Amino acid sequence: MMQEVPYEEYKKYLDKKRKCIVCQDYTPSKIWAKDSYFNAIECNSCGMVSIDPPLTEEGLSLYYQKNFSRREDAKIKWNNRLKQYDQDKKFIENFINSGKCLDVGCGGGLFLESLNKNFIKYGIDIDNTSIIYAKDNFNSDYRVESLGEDSFNYNSLDLIIMRGVIEHVLDPNLYVKRCSELLVKGGYVFICATPNINSFTAKFYREKWNLWHPIQHINLFDENTLTLLFEKYGFEKKIITYPYINTPYENLNKDYLELEKDLINISQGKNIDRISPPFWGNMISVIYVKK
Repeated sequence: MMQEVPYEEYKKYLDKKRKCIVCQDYTPSKIWAKDSYFNAIECNSCGMVSIDPPLTEEGLSLYYQKNFSRREDAKIKWNNRLKQYDQDKKFIENFINSGKCLDVGCGGGLFLESLNKNFIKYGIDIDNTSIIYAKDNFNSDYRVESLGEDSFNYNSLDLIIMRGVIEHVLDPNLYVKRCSELLVKGGYVFICATPNINSFTAKFYREKWNLWHPIQHINLFDENTLTLLFEKYGFEKKIITYPYINTPYENLNKDYLELEKDLINISQGKNIDRISPPFWGNMISVIYVKK
């Protein structure tokens, strides 16, 4: 959330401006949101929203080295995440329930290990602390690697998972291209826990959206821009959903009342002084298939 972002510590790691990651266009674009020295820029050609400029690789690496311990300390969020893992596991296993599976940005391995034992499991993460935890607690193959600088063979995998990953990386093209190289024909990519910029709450709250985090969430996709990116590398969309109802983050009556109150305040010319509630449409889960 916005109040958790340690801006000043990372200010010196601001990168240079970049072209649109989806359409590679340099067309002048408009500011979608602003916060401190971060701008979210909306591409006039394809609608992709990106933090521009984002942090450098060095700055992002420094931030993510603390990611697993940061999550482990937030016990309520940790428990909710474990419950959500079970729902995401059931979703993907409706489409594939065996084969060689790679979890990119696997953290401590908890989501990967929730998959059934018919999978041969691999996990990679740039956070050494996460991989140490995974190796200490599980028997799957865990490596300190990033996708694109990994040690896997072409056409060797049946499923690649990117849970809360694609929005974090400087060049998602490299990740999606590498997925296409590593997967067999008919293999799946499962994208989940990814913010949806086209949700009502994103467009209404902007910098006070509960998924606004300009250090972490540097690529803000919707269904269209994410699919455009995957289609460039030979994938087609299998199914898309927007998890909220029956997730551990849903409190429908409370969330609706908070949203209603903020809508009334804005209509009366008042400011919104809090972060948005969780709501339907905030997050995307998508399965893509390699053609």
